[in-house]
Amino acid sequence: MCAVWGTSVVVLLALVGNAYGDSNPEARAEYDEGRRLYDAGKHLDAAARFERAYEIEADPVYLFNIGQAYRLAVICTKALDAYRRYLEQAPAAPNRAAVEAHQQELAGCAPEPQPEPAPLPTPAGPEPEGGRSGNGLRIAGLVTIGGGAVAMLAGGYFAYQVRRDESDREDLFRAPNNTYDEGAAREIDDRGARHQKWMIAGLATGGALIVGGVVLYLVGGASERAPSVSIVPTQGGVFATWASKL
Repeated sequence: MCAVWGTSVVVLLALVGNAYGDSNPEARAEYDEGRRLYDAGKHLDAAARFERAYEIEADPVYLFNIGQAYRLAVICTKALDAYRRYLEQAPAAPNRAAVEAHQQELAGCAPEPQPEPAPLPTPAGPEPEGGRSGNGLRIAGLVTIGGGAVAMLAGGYFAYQVRRDESDREDLFRAPNNTYDEGAAREIDDRGARHQKWMIAGLATGGALIVGGVVLYLVGGASERAPSVSIVPTQGGVFATWASKL
């Protein structure tokens, strides 16, 4: 932290006094209040009043006053900025050497502390492993049951075809005038055997898938309802809690 020199109030007042000829009354009122605060050692409040006066009336003299107030408040960056703008707008200022000396003095001044950023919100914790696995098992169970239903429908279709094959063979035996066609009967038998094999495969596969899907669904539901136990040490022993989803 750099050492801060005492301010020459005489220079401050003299400079502002030079601007009073055509001074805006509202700006003059802001300056008067700023000078009162400055004399009372309330340099930040004084700087705010001087800045308000400059907003009302852009007289570079107010920039010097702003720099002085911020310098004594040890707000180095704002003091340097006010001094820089003052010399840009009043390059022939009679106190230029003093202002440049203040700038050199503040060049090594540590920057004012920045406010700490607000803490980020804590993200929600991960879903318990049991909940994730339980949901997955239930979904897998429903998909498996759906596949089993499709297989059962296919088995039912081929059962219908087997019934038709039997009906076609009976029609051959009832043919008039002993016109039994042995070749047609053999074809019906072969077709019926294929249909019967596919019927059995469809019904067996569908039944197995439905049973397996129901088991997966029930296991998933039981996993979601698995109890959770927490144990907290206490002075006299431990405190245990048990919770379960119904």
